Amino acid sequence: MIKNGRSILLLTIFFALTGCYTQQAYYVSPFNGDSPGYHSIPLKADSLKSAFYINGAYFGGLANEGGRDAVRTFHTEIAGAHNIGSFQGWYGLGLSLGNYSVTRWDSSFYNYLGHSPSSSARTATPFDAKIIDQNAGNKFFGGTGFSGGINGVLPTNRSEWRFLGIETSLEREFGDYLQFRKQLPDSAATLIERSNFFGTLGFYTELLGKTRQGNFGFRFATGIILGRSYNNLNIYDNQSKHNLRYSYTNFTFHYTLLRYTGYWQLDFATKASGSHFGLNYRIGK
Repeated sequence: MIKNGRSILLLTIFFALTGCYTQQAYYVSPFNGDSPGYHSIPLKADSLKSAFYINGAYFGGLANEGGRDAVRTFHTEIAGAHNIGSFQGWYGLGLSLGNYSVTRWDSSFYNYLGHSPSSSARTATPFDAKIIDQNAGNKFFGGTGFSGGINGVLPTNRSEWRFLGIETSLEREFGDYLQFRKQLPDSAATLIERSNFFGTLGFYTELLGKTRQGNFGFRFATGIILGRSYNNLNIYDNQSKHNLRYSYTNFTFHYTLLRYTGYWQLDFATKASGSHFGLNYRIGK
């Protein structure tokens, strides 16, 4: 009893000195943080008014509190893009297949406090972390989805500014990770999202420069996650020190040579981050 009391005291002092906060667990869609990849659109200066593409991308990222879980996704898509007057539009239908790695929680401090620590205790794991540990491991997931956007455009001889862009993406999830979330009791984590739908709505702007055989550019996008289950949650996040609300931001660099467009995209979202490496191939002319 004395030994356990000393251990609890030492751990309490350690976490107090290191500024430890009560960790929280968030199990939501694997597409959180995996915002739409880059979609090619012919320049206004080009002769092409419409084009169609086969797109492929790999996404690698981290999810959950402190990036404790790993996410890996392969995307493939058929997409179209059009120039219509002072506007441009794009859309795509795709398939995604990936793996979500549910990491075990370090239960050393949790075991000292017991199965249901009080809300005032400084814990290192969420309530009922053992339930998550019993089902931890790699979880297959997939999704079918639609994405699209429209923007205004201001072209010059050697550059193009795509401004006031609006984009959206809609994903329908399937697989083991969805079943994992559906089977978790509410007490196992701070937030568990069991819906198979994941949607985003955002804004973007893009600046491009023309080369002899193609173009290069930079794109910035930011937006929110659709649905009441990702907004107005009334959950206070101990890490960010404000109420939880899901959103995303990404930065993209791309380069087009003839029919090929390669890109690298950095993705940041609520409780998730990662990057895309993708290639778009223009079909036909």
